[in-house]
Amino acid sequence: TAAGQNVTSASHMGSKYIEASNLTGGGVSSICNANFQDNLNLFTQKITNSLKNITLECAPAPISSLLVKVGGATAARGTDYSVSGAALSFTQAVVQGTRIEMSYMCP
Repeated sequence: TAAGQNVTSASHMGSKYIEASNLTGGGVSSICNANFQDNLNLFTQKITNSLKNITLECAPAPISSLLVKVGGATAARGTDYSVSGAALSFTQAVVQGTRIEMSYMCP
């Protein structure tokens, strides 16, 4: 608990929950809200648009062997995604249900 936080009260703020959520890009909401619609909308949005980073099995070698398709369209390295070692990051999060295809060579 945080210094000065009263743990005997009916409710108290989950500071570790908030800290973990902020570190991972998650959402923070209150279970005390009378209407959960805003809470559910927040979490739906976080989950639906969550795919931004993928860890590949290896660093593609040569890098030109990497082919990425998102929703059937060829994605452009440097514009649609970037690669650093075995880490691939999309410029924009990929929406849930979108097909992603990748092929590459490992050294």
